[in-house]
Amino acid sequence: MPYFTYDHIRFYYEDDGGEEEPFIFLHGLGGDVNQTFGLMKQTDHIRRISLDFRGHGKTVDFGHADDFSFKQFAEDVMALTNYLRIHQFNIGGISTGAGVSLHLALRYPARIKKLILSRPAWEDKPQEALVRKQIRKF
Repeated sequence: MPYFTYDHIRFYYEDDGGEEEPFIFLHGLGGDVNQTFGLMKQTDHIRRISLDFRGHGKTVDFGHADDFSFKQFAEDVMALTNYLRIHQFNIGGISTGAGVSLHLALRYPARIKKLILSRPAWEDKPQEALVRKQIRKF
């Protein structure tokens, strides 16, 4: 099972390997690499890569509670790309993974070739305010 260590955390990841164009596909909150690899079937000319975010799947440790953020998850992904020696890559994600992917694209535009967002389940305001607004409609 492939692991790498960053920030004193042992991260689990999956990688098809090979020389094809790398596509890092990130799971949603509470998910793991099974979610992304289950949706993205093996395809010619694409190197599939995914990791379990801290506190998800086989990445058991999570550090401090403040480390659960798009910014920190993005830094974890960048650590994986550095570990795998990937300079440019395509990035995408489902829900929380989409938020992390967008964060990466905004912070590291020179490293991102393509951006794919699937079912982004976040907005530019706290989720609690959104839930109260929806409850009032009923």
